[in-house]
Amino acid sequence: MDMKRFLYRIGLFSIFAAVFYFAGVFVFGHFFQSKIESNIKYKFGAIGHLHTRLIDVQDESDVDILFMGSSHCYRVFDTRIYDTAGYKSFNLGSSNQTPIQTLLLLRRHLTQLNPKLVVFEVNPIYFSSDGVESSIDILSNSAIDASCIRMAAQMSHPKTSNTLIYSAWLDVLGVKSALKEDVSKEMDTYIPHGFVERKISYYKTNDYDSELIEILPEQLEAFKQCIELCMERGIAYKLLYTPMASDNFHSYSNNDYFDSVMTELGTYENLNGKLPLTDTLHFYDSHHLNQHGVEIVNNYIVEEVLNR
Repeated sequence: MDMKRFLYRIGLFSIFAAVFYFAGVFVFGHFFQSKIESNIKYKFGAIGHLHTRLIDVQDESDVDILFMGSSHCYRVFDTRIYDTAGYKSFNLGSSNQTPIQTLLLLRRHLTQLNPKLVVFEVNPIYFSSDGVESSIDILSNSAIDASCIRMAAQMSHPKTSNTLIYSAWLDVLGVKSALKEDVSKEMDTYIPHGFVERKISYYKTNDYDSELIEILPEQLEAFKQCIELCMERGIAYKLLYTPMASDNFHSYSNNDYFDSVMTELGTYENLNGKLPLTDTLHFYDSHHLNQHGVEIVNNYIVEEVLNR
């Protein structure tokens, strides 16, 4: 067999394999995903109202403040409080959002939103995460575009890649565009402009093993690129470490390390231990403030951080 014929057969086989794989992902995802553990994790309408938020953001432009981050972002920065204070804001947080996903969302929406200030919610948990869960959340709840493909290629994880393909199939078939998410689900209610309010509940304190904060190089590099996007457009930015329950926060034995890394990246403030918050009164779990705590934190930000 000459080389020409050999290469032709290899090319033909590659095309066949690609078509078979793409079709197989759709069939498997559609019929078997919920039945067995797999590398396809399509999660439309998962925790956090991301689908609704990504529809909401399409009608926004020229905001005063853009909030970016994880559930510590979309469950903390109450857009109603900033509206009352005279700031037009949008909260573009998402569950488990790591800097890799923050970068995707900024590339997609920063020019359109044209904020005067970007507030990055930073937390050591998400700088040490691979970002797979957050990538699945975004791929499942938004239209697939070049930024999604770029993120999936960067992460190079089978769950992310397969969810990308399956979600793209649903886009082609018009399935996702027809789906709607309930404004209220269980304890959560979506508030216009990105905030999620939770019904009041209270945290019971716990004991945590001591843990070291580790920052993954790829997450730190992605975050630096987020900052560069802001700087290129002359947009001011701040880094805020929103409060966690004190027993959880103090379980990290090297909080000073995280503070030092964030301080080098820009104007940074760690709100843990700075505000009159009580674990059993102002949190609903070890990570998240209840609405009583949300109001204390946001009033402080409006009165102190933004004015400063």
